[in-house]
Amino acid sequence: MALEKKQTQSRIAKTIGYVTHDALNRLAGELPMLCAQMAAGVTSLITGIYETGYIILDDTVVPKPFSRLVAGTYVDYDHTQNRHVRCHRIVVVIWTNGSIYIPVAFAFWHHRDFVRRYRTKNQIARILVYYVVRHGIPFSYLTFDNWYASKQNLRFFDKLGIKFVTRLRNNTWIVHENERQKIQKLTKYERHYYDKLNAYVRHFQVKYPGFGTGSLAIVKNDKHEEPGRTKYLFTNDPSLTNREIVLRYRSRWHVEVFFRTCKQNFGLTACQAQMMPPVILHVRMVFLAYVLAQLLLADDSIYAETPALTTLSLSAKRRPKAGFHARGWHFDTHHAGGIDKPNQDKNPQHDGCSNPSYY
Repeated sequence: MALEKKQTQSRIAKTIGYVTHDALNRLAGELPMLCAQMAAGVTSLITGIYETGYIILDDTVVPKPFSRLVAGTYVDYDHTQNRHVRCHRIVVVIWTNGSIYIPVAFAFWHHRDFVRRYRTKNQIARILVYYVVRHGIPFSYLTFDNWYASKQNLRFFDKLGIKFVTRLRNNTWIVHENERQKIQKLTKYERHYYDKLNAYVRHFQVKYPGFGTGSLAIVKNDKHEEPGRTKYLFTNDPSLTNREIVLRYRSRWHVEVFFRTCKQNFGLTACQAQMMPPVILHVRMVFLAYVLAQLLLADDSIYAETPALTTLSLSAKRRPKAGFHARGWHFDTHHAGGIDKPNQDKNPQHDGCSNPSYY
């Protein structure tokens, strides 16, 4: 918040003038509890004023192109640059009601050669979502893109009683009218045009082998910001209309705005530490700064029960009204003393998420 770029501890201490670099380092011992208290307080505040929200599951890369010695950096593909870069990979779960945003949990992904207990991004995602459910954070549905639409994930979320909306790949095999076929073959059917969606949509009841029966909405000529003119949206909630399915999936795009804002305005990529504890501390600081910035922008409007808040760096086409992007509970999902490997075919309450460890 004090600097527009290169938000390192040394520059922050020099800019503020009343704190030293060592004092900022000692803050690491107090920040986890502070973040947890702030997130819990803000969540209680907004749920007392607004109706229940929803959660978004996604991940982002934090580019570190000149950081070969930094712990937790690996070569991965960055879709924003359309090339492979050295980076950190962070999996995040965000709670929102369309106006207020809170990153309630996050975890770093690590390569299998550098940790004692390797976990895929899908395994980390299941742990984070289970954390949200176990702690009673209210939400009406979960949305995520096709990267997390594995059958294991879908079965796990369904066992937890979570209503989800996701996107399937065009080569996914489904069963429609007792015929096994690829999902893209259903595009031959006539679709209905929806003015408010600015797209053509057709609804099907299909069976997804390995998961079960669900609702499929095929969207054609979609002009939404997310790439792809044709989308195959799948949900386990049969009561949703075509419009509701499309709007629920489009609400996932707010997490991309959150990532962009954190990188461009709050220095998510500015950390120069080489060890993981300071890196995790930096991410917590970024989320905490975002919370404080939004509280300052909100002023007294939230106490007047008016959600007329503004958001930083949002697209001009459609602006969500605000964001209390509170903190992240970071899960150390890779140490031997951490969370046991989930078994997706057993009771979800005993899928290894009962003893999360975090910094």
